[in-house]
Amino acid sequence: MFYGLYDTTTLLLLLLLVVGCTSTNQVKWREDHKCGNKSDPNDWKFISNIGPHGGVAECDPNSDKPCCSGWGYCGLGQWKDGSDIWEYCTCRTCTDYRPLKT
Repeated sequence: MFYGLYDTTTLLLLLLLVVGCTSTNQVKWREDHKCGNKSDPNDWKFISNIGPHGGVAECDPNSDKPCCSGWGYCGLGQWKDGSDIWEYCTCRTCTDYRPLKT
């Protein structure tokens, strides 16, 4: 169909550009602020919180809850007792989704 107008390489590059642009615009966080692959605190079973994009849910890096805690919830800071078990951004099993500052 486009053979006379474009060569195969151009068509493949155009297809990769379209696929790449559409896949990066997908929302990866959930409205209930659940995130990650975590242990369920009630029965210690391994669970995955799936996002609307079909993969493991992340936290919105531009929100007031940009970090995923070890318990699978998005938030920021730590609980009042000061223990790192309730930390959202810096514990060893936490994930900080905020962009790195240069």
